[in-house]
Formats: sequence, C-alpha cells, structure tokens
Amino acid sequence: MRRTDQDLHLLLRYYQNLTPEQQVGANRLLVRRAQAERLELIKSLFRAVVSWFRRRAAVAQLRALDDRMLKDIGIERDRIEAAAGGNGGHRRRPPHRH
Repeated sequence: MRRTDQDLHLLLRYYQNLTPEQQVGANRLLVRRAQAERLELIKSLFRAVVSWFRRRAAVAQLRALDDRMLKDIGIERDRIEAAAGGNGGHRRRPPHRH
C-alpha cells in the first residue's frame, strides 16, 4: 500500500473522531485525491485509444504491402497483427498485480 493510501485509510477509519475543522480538511484531501485518480484514469484511457489507433494504422499500412514487400521486411501476411504490436484480435489479460 502506498503511503498516501495508508494515510487515507487511517483518515477514513478515524474520521468520526476528527474535529469539524479536521473533517473539512479531510474532505478537501479526499476530493483532491479523487480528482487526481479520475485524471489519471482519463489519461490512461486516452493513451490506450491513441495506441489502438496507431496499431490499426500500422496494420492497414502493412496489409497494403504485397507479399514480396512483406517478405523483404520479414513479416508473413498472417503475422501482420503481431508485427504491428497487436494481439491477433484476442483480448489481452491485464497484468496481474500483487
């Protein structure tokens, strides 16, 4: 658990014991944290979409090549998706986190 996560966990656990002023500060902290998390989620989603469009463009460019040109660069037609960084149309499993 990250340090800020530990701090938030403690803050929420003892929230009822805080003074009203401390609760206001805690609320502000929680809102800022939620906003930061939401921003990171949006950035991550944007990066994934951009990456997907780039892979699709690369696949389209490779598919436009004839077999001789593909052979020259060492790619077989049925491996275009993999060569473009795709996964052949299969969904990827997210990495396992501990």
